Amino acid sequence: MSSKRQVAIIGAGVSGLAAASYLCAEGCQVTIYEQKPSAGGLWNRHRSRFEVEQPVYESLETNVPRQLMTFSDKKWRADVQLMPHNSSVSEYLQEYELELLAKYGNSRGGEETLHIEYNSKVVRVEKLLRNYTAKWGVEANVAQYDKQKRTESSYFDAVVVAAGSHQEQYCPIYPGIEDWFKKGPRHLIHSIEFDNPASYKDKNVLILGYSASGYDISVQLTPEGVNRARNVYISTGRPSQPFAPGIRASHIMPRPKRFDAATRSVTFVNGATVTDIDSIILCTGYKYNFDFITTSRNGDVSPLFPTGPNVNNIYQHIFYISDNTLAFVGLPTRGASFIIAEAQSAVIARAFANRLPVISKTNMQAEYDRWLAEQKNRESQGNGDIQSYHKLGQNADKEYVNMLCAWAAEVPTIGQSKLPPYWCGCMDTARQLIGEARALFKKLSPEEKKKYPSYESLGFSTQKRCTIKHNGGRGVRYASCYLS
Repeated sequence: MSSKRQVAIIGAGVSGLAAASYLCAEGCQVTIYEQKPSAGGLWNRHRSRFEVEQPVYESLETNVPRQLMTFSDKKWRADVQLMPHNSSVSEYLQEYELELLAKYGNSRGGEETLHIEYNSKVVRVEKLLRNYTAKWGVEANVAQYDKQKRTESSYFDAVVVAAGSHQEQYCPIYPGIEDWFKKGPRHLIHSIEFDNPASYKDKNVLILGYSASGYDISVQLTPEGVNRARNVYISTGRPSQPFAPGIRASHIMPRPKRFDAATRSVTFVNGATVTDIDSIILCTGYKYNFDFITTSRNGDVSPLFPTGPNVNNIYQHIFYISDNTLAFVGLPTRGASFIIAEAQSAVIARAFANRLPVISKTNMQAEYDRWLAEQKNRESQGNGDIQSYHKLGQNADKEYVNMLCAWAAEVPTIGQSKLPPYWCGCMDTARQLIGEARALFKKLSPEEKKKYPSYESLGFSTQKRCTIKHNGGRGVRYASCYLS
């Protein structure tokens, strides 16, 4: 029996792979549970043997340059287009998976530090007493090649939940919208069901919500060519944000007030009404659903976290306050997901290796309660949203990453342990250029896009040397300290 700390990771997407790289580097014994036959998470479009909704449709490409979607220890191939197609992101992640297995798996002939259970859907995680010691029990359904399933149980010292933030679609309720649902999927869908833009040719389409999926779908429906919709309307609470090329200013609407399926019309909070709507696409995001994490009392089993827009009682979007051997990677949204996942993983790995102290449960709870009170006060004044704990605001991801970097750096990097990531000046430049770069890039045809792998290839000038570094460039890793 190994004396290393046994850690389970649920999910082998961006967050799970980042967690594995840092935990293995700290000497933990890591098992990843992945319900698909290979890594990649939501970017992996391989069909699972379980019923899994797929948020990535065939034509999807990223909305941000790959320079903001990179691990600190793996560069992209130089010929990959600036905003990659989803298949390129999947390939990048699967290459990283193989590199981790080559370094920490049993292929190297030594002790296996990393093991991945593919086709394994975790159905229950619960803290249990085993041999007089509290352990996390992980129960998974494993799909066989003959489509039969068996259930396996294992026990761990700690668990990292890296299952992402796309568990369950969020569909807002407005007066009359339920009648649109009854009209069938040709008339109203969630973005997770969107796949073929050609089916919207010559249609009047309303996109409700305008974050990443809303932007990308609007690009799919408004290009010049055979797939163009007749009209694309956008309903958003952020009218000053950048919109896709081809979206008319007169078609940008505020939040809806009332839906009328009989007349195919939607009235908005400013009194405007759009008529003759053929299809509505809900780009309204997702709810967090971790109902497989359970607690038992007097024989009754119930979810530890209710399904909803937030995961309650989580300190710094990472540690479960009541038991910091349960951690999350990837809860924050509206941020640079790769570097956030690495920064969170650096803290978790050093904490799980018993090198980095985690503040007391009392202090964690006090800080969380203070934030909750501030949010409730702001919401009562119309300036906040209690439902947006995990939504990082403008530049908040940079502040968050560098805070975690400083936290992880409180203990030295020793042996094979991995340096925490730092948000440097190159990342600032990459962020500042997104809007202009996206507007130019999204106008190009699929073949033309392949000719533009960098900011410079699009005509942007970037600094040749990083202007902001941490401690003279020592003691941290840089995710995008290169922009070409």
